[in-house]
Amino acid sequence: MWGHATATRIKRAIPTTGRLPVRQYSRSPMKKSFNEFSPSVRLEWHADKDVMFYASFSEGFKSGIFLSGQRSPVLEPEIVDAFELGMKGMFLDRQLQLNAAAFYYDFTDLQQGRSVPAGSSGFTLVYENAASAEIQGVEAEFTWLPTDNLTIFGSATYLDAVFDDYVSTDPFDTVFQQLGLIGPGVDLSQQLSGNRMVQSPEWSWTLGATLDFVVPGTEWTASTTVSASFKDDIYFSQFNHEELGQEDVTTVNANFLLTSPDEKWTLNAWGKNLTDETVYMGTFILNSSRTNAGFMAPPRTYGVTLGYKF
Repeated sequence: MWGHATATRIKRAIPTTGRLPVRQYSRSPMKKSFNEFSPSVRLEWHADKDVMFYASFSEGFKSGIFLSGQRSPVLEPEIVDAFELGMKGMFLDRQLQLNAAAFYYDFTDLQQGRSVPAGSSGFTLVYENAASAEIQGVEAEFTWLPTDNLTIFGSATYLDAVFDDYVSTDPFDTVFQQLGLIGPGVDLSQQLSGNRMVQSPEWSWTLGATLDFVVPGTEWTASTTVSASFKDDIYFSQFNHEELGQEDVTTVNANFLLTSPDEKWTLNAWGKNLTDETVYMGTFILNSSRTNAGFMAPPRTYGVTLGYKF
């Protein structure tokens, strides 16, 4: 398909007379158009009625944008070439569903956000283009029904996501230079080739099971699910600072659902992060005193939900 986007920025003019400034807009807005041909092709081979193999290629296009207030106000479009080989199938007399895929993404002008000092206001987020980056990996997921009332499910992903070419300035170094710890004439730019991309764990997996049964002595049905999820170390900064990251963590969730015979009433008891792990969803530099802040996932959380269908 063809992709087309136009970004527009209106210039403001402030009168220099002694009167109160009045906001005015020019009649000639700054414009820039982005055009990209985005092809997509997919081939499938059905080995039999239960097994299918496929190969696909597609090109993605994210429009460039104007960034008000930045030195380089135009962000170039982000382009990605995506390749994927995979398989989807049913096995063991259709008791096992298995999907697997290998993928490769090649990014050009990847759009990235990073923190920069903003004087007394601390830090602000700006955006820039990384020249190139690559993501490659494999993933698989399964659902297995060994018995009529037991379901086992899981997934696993291996991810190699790195920058190929990305020159930028570490906000920590900028702070050190402001504090006089780095000379004012030192070039702070650095090549981030080989650094892992933001929020890209090398390994991640989920494993769980659901047991369905009838409550003894009643006609109520019950379903209980327990699952565990693992996520490898991740960084929230392109500079791969351990201080701005999250160590590998495993979380456990559980759920117990009761349903009335007429399926109108439900009682659901649930618990999330039952081992009470500390999990950061994002971290960032707060101000020039080198203080870090972050957003955290909820701690151990549990409750009961009563439902009724009218």
